[in-house]
Amino acid sequence: MKHFALVIATALALSSAAGAQKYVGTPAQDLFDQASFFLEFNYHGFSTQNIGNLIAKYQAQIDTICARTPTDCAYKAAWLPIANMIRELQDPHSYFVPAEVAEQFAGQLNGTGTGAPSLELNTAKLKAVSDRVVTDVREDGPAGKAGLRRGDRIIAINKVTLPATRRDNENLIPTLEEQGKPIIFSILRGGQEKLEITATPVVVASAWLPEAKTPNGLPTNTAIIRIHEFSPFKVIGTKFHELVNAAEKAGATNIVVDLRDDPGGNVTECTSAAGAFLPEVNNTLETRYSRTFYTYKNGVVAIGNGQKMTEAYRIANPAQFKGKVAVLVSSDSASCAEFFPAEIQYTKRGIVVGEETYGILNTATKPFNFSDGSILGLTTARSLRPDGQPFAERVKPDIEYQEDLEALANGRDVILEKALEALGGKTSVLLSQPTMPKALQNVGGL
Repeated sequence: MKHFALVIATALALSSAAGAQKYVGTPAQDLFDQASFFLEFNYHGFSTQNIGNLIAKYQAQIDTICARTPTDCAYKAAWLPIANMIRELQDPHSYFVPAEVAEQFAGQLNGTGTGAPSLELNTAKLKAVSDRVVTDVREDGPAGKAGLRRGDRIIAINKVTLPATRRDNENLIPTLEEQGKPIIFSILRGGQEKLEITATPVVVASAWLPEAKTPNGLPTNTAIIRIHEFSPFKVIGTKFHELVNAAEKAGATNIVVDLRDDPGGNVTECTSAAGAFLPEVNNTLETRYSRTFYTYKNGVVAIGNGQKMTEAYRIANPAQFKGKVAVLVSSDSASCAEFFPAEIQYTKRGIVVGEETYGILNTATKPFNFSDGSILGLTTARSLRPDGQPFAERVKPDIEYQEDLEALANGRDVILEKALEALGGKTSVLLSQPTMPKALQNVGGL
C-alpha cells in the first residue's frame, strides 16, 4: 500500500510539474491535481490536444486565482479552470460537474432520481414562435398522470405566454420545477383542441424505465417501445425484454424501438437490450491499459477480459423476437443509444430511421468522484467491434429524415411514420395516447 501511495503522489506531482504549484495543499490546488491526474493517466479518447500543455495552461490559471487567497484557496476556485480545461480537450463525451449540482447529476446516473422536484417531461422550442412542444413524457410521472402527452403544444404557462428569448424560454420549466408548486399548462392538442392541464413537480426516486407507446393510427401488429436512457444497471435491459415479450404475446410482428434523444447509459444495458433481437451481442471497451468484453447470450450478461468472463446478471425470461425491427434515432441519441442501432444495423437485423446520431459511439465515459463532491467524466475507453475495429463515430440511418417539431405539434410524428412505412404499414395522423394497451399492462410500472 505504501508503494501504491508513493506512485499516486509521484503521478500527481508530475501531472502539474509544468506549473509553479505555489499553492500546494490548498483545496483548489488539491482538486486541480486530482483532475490533472485523472486526465493524464486515464483519458483514452480521440482528442488531439496535448494534455500536458492543457494541464500547464490551467495550472497557471489556478496560480493567478489563488494569489488572492494563497493560504486558503477554496475548492470552488478550481471549478472554472477544470471545466475550461475539459472543454478545451474538445471531447464531447468528457465533462466536469461541480459539487453544487453533483448530487443531482449522480442521482440521474445511478437511477435513484434527481433529488429535485421534476415533472418527468421533455420539451423543445418551436422555431418561429415561443411555444414549446412536448417531445417526451413519462406516463407514470407527474406530467403524464396529469394528462400531458407527446405532441402537446404549450402556448402558455401559469396563464402567461412563454418568453421570447431562447435562454429564458429554455429555463422557464426547469425553474418552475425546482419550486415544486403546481404549474398550469395551456396547450393545443393536435393543433386544434385547447386544454389546460395542471401538473405538480415531485421528487422522483426511480429511473425512467422503457415504456410501451400506443399512438393513434398504430397498426395492430406493431409495438413501439421507448427507451429514454440506458441507466440504471441491470434494470433497463430486464425491463426491455419484458416489454418485448409482452408485445410478442399481444400479437406484434413488428417492433419499433424509439431511442430519440436518449443520452445513453450503462454498456451492459444496451448490450442486453440488443439481445432481445439478436442471439448474441458483443462489445469491447479498450482503455489505455486493458480490454473489457461485454457479452450477451441466452439471457446472460457477462463482463471479462475475453479469456475469463464473469456473469454480471441474468434475465429470467429473455426475449428473442423474430419479427421486423426498426430503430428511431435523433441527433441527440448518444453513446449506448448509438451502440444499440449500430448493432442492429451492422448485423442487418433491422432498419434505422431518423437523424445522424450525436457522434460518441466509438467511446465510453467513466465518472471520477472528487474529494469536494465534484464529478469528472472522462472518455476512458474506445468501443470496438468483435473484429477489433473501432465502431464508427456515429450512426447514419438507413432512412435519413429530420425531426419536424411543427408537424409533431400538429399531431404527426414524421420519423415514426417513415419507420412504419418501411415496415410495411400505413399511417396518417399519430397522436400520443396516455395509456398502454391492456396486453402490455401486466408488465407493471415503476
